[in-house]
Amino acid sequence: MKILSIVPIPRRVESALSFGGAERRFIEIAKRWIKSGNEIQIVGSEFAYNLSKAFGLLTKTHTYKPSFARGGMNDFINVRKITKKTPLENFDFIYCPMGELFLPMTASALAKARLKVPLVVSVNLFEPHEIGVFPLLQKAFFPVYNHHRPSSPRDFWRAFVKTIKGYTRNLFMKRSDLIFSVSSYTGRLLEEMGVDGKRIFPVGGGIDHDAIRSVNSQNKVYDACFLGGIHARKGVSDLVYLWKAVTNRKPEMKLVIIGSGDVIYTNGIKRLIRKFDLEDNIVMPGFVNTKKKYELLKSSKIFIFPSYAEAFAQVICEAMACGLPVVAYDLPVYKEWYGNDILYAKKGNVKELIKTTVTLLEDDALQRTMIKRGLKRSRKYNWDSIAKYEMEIITHKLF
Repeated sequence: MKILSIVPIPRRVESALSFGGAERRFIEIAKRWIKSGNEIQIVGSEFAYNLSKAFGLLTKTHTYKPSFARGGMNDFINVRKITKKTPLENFDFIYCPMGELFLPMTASALAKARLKVPLVVSVNLFEPHEIGVFPLLQKAFFPVYNHHRPSSPRDFWRAFVKTIKGYTRNLFMKRSDLIFSVSSYTGRLLEEMGVDGKRIFPVGGGIDHDAIRSVNSQNKVYDACFLGGIHARKGVSDLVYLWKAVTNRKPEMKLVIIGSGDVIYTNGIKRLIRKFDLEDNIVMPGFVNTKKKYELLKSSKIFIFPSYAEAFAQVICEAMACGLPVVAYDLPVYKEWYGNDILYAKKGNVKELIKTTVTLLEDDALQRTMIKRGLKRSRKYNWDSIAKYEMEIITHKLF
């Protein structure tokens, strides 16, 4: 198969390497498709090229220089730039790995129209407030994960543009030929939005078990660990409040927060850490390479993940495979992939999150039980089977 994939990632080329679950998912699947004899060409930013190269995806990339125009119009400019860079060759299908985002979804849909080939879309994080015009308006004007509501003409314009982008993305998503949803929950939301259920296939995610096994067990330096993007949606501020409560009981307890993200939000987290006098209790190494990531996970006793919205949450699976019991908010998708092998707290209930975390930290027998269950659960998910399954569905349904 000859495949074209639109992977814009509009970040500055000098930006520090970082990625979300969708980017990582694409890289792992694409590597395996290439290994099995398929050809993949990418249209993306120089940052996307550098990220792919850093994680072993070596393939032909048509790079564009992203626009960072103000006023919310940069995505429209970037769609035009990507369209100009799209090669007019004979491809078997287009693969859009981030269909939940306006830029890759729109650019992929336009490429489908120009090249007249099927469009396969992977949808990762998709939520109830994104399935219609009024929910999209509510999301734009009353943000879910931060409290910055529009207050100036520029803010109102950006909120309006954001709504238009969400509506446009949904229209193009409905016209795609095949959709892989990273959970059945996401699939149901897509059906509610109007996508034909016969074109939706829940897939899930995977982890690299060989890479995890290659890192030896470490001494337990940290009492707890978080791994993920430093964004409001990930609940990192809840994590700091939690750790303040933990250290009130045991002042020596240490937490490592691995990851990078929004600069303004990250600086706010650092101010909160200083406010609570937790500089000696919370370590933030930023984005780290794969080996270091697994070393830090294996150097921790438990994994805490207070995210407010996820698709598969690959980091939970990685933590389980590294032998860490997990505490998280009770998101619907977790029940599908992790069942009762996670300790849950009600979403947004920090007091309950604190109670659950303290119970786990102080109960060695519970830790051993959850470690055993987590290790067993994590063995179910690997990238080889995900890549094989997706290609089998594509071949069977489209050719």
